[in-house]
Amino acid sequence: MVKQEKSSIKLFFEENRSLVFLLPLLAVLVVIAFIVLSKSNKALTTSADFSEDNRLSSENQVIVLPQTNRVIDEESSAVKKDPFESPFVLTGIIYSQESPLAILESENISSIVGVGSTVGDSSWKVVSIDKDTVTLSNGSETITLDITSKVHVQN
Repeated sequence: MVKQEKSSIKLFFEENRSLVFLLPLLAVLVVIAFIVLSKSNKALTTSADFSEDNRLSSENQVIVLPQTNRVIDEESSAVKKDPFESPFVLTGIIYSQESPLAILESENISSIVGVGSTVGDSSWKVVSIDKDTVTLSNGSETITLDITSKVHVQN
């Protein structure tokens, strides 16, 4: 008779019977985990992964416009109730050669206006915006608001 030697792997599994069942179970779990992760990897894209083709079409884009008229409370308003002063206070100028903007306060409304714009609900229109001044006109009267000083009224 020929004596067969048992391989070391067979001896190992004979000594550790629980591994005979656990190793195939572990292999099945690894395959399932691989399948689940490979399918979920498609949904886990970051904004850096977007290419030119993945951008929104123009019909699905939202454009948020700035709020040009804001209602402000009486305490924080820079406008003082003086009947002899201008109805507007120049609180800021955003100057650029192409499209300068001015921030004007009137009573409790703050407006962001450009050249040719009507200020709030009034009849005053912006004639020009310079680095330090804004000129307004209502047809009969023209006023120049200066960012550093008081208003100059011209009739």
